[in-house]
Amino acid sequence: MIAVVIKEHISNYPRPIKFKSAERFEVGIEDPEYPGWIWVITREGNEGWAPLEYIEILPGTRGGIAKHDYCARELDVELGERLQIDDRHCGWLKASNSRGKSGWIPQACVEFA
Repeated sequence: MIAVVIKEHISNYPRPIKFKSAERFEVGIEDPEYPGWIWVITREGNEGWAPLEYIEILPGTRGGIAKHDYCARELDVELGERLQIDDRHCGWLKASNSRGKSGWIPQACVEFA
């Protein structure tokens, strides 16, 4: 699926979190702006948002276990740029640009071509 950027996006997270399947970490609150995303603190102490469906919450704890590999890298995009959309999740899109870079962007930043 192809989309065109209608609103610039610059990442607020220069050190994106990432984890591998079966990795354990601490979980916090669900994002009030984008339900379906949850705050994660990795073993290295890095913090950021991850898809809730990628995580098994351990009952009675603040812990979680990754169900899938994940990287929270966001893609910086400019107005008019064309993107290949590879995935979507709760208001965010995983996209690739013509320079070979990929990452997440808010869905509100694009219009589908």
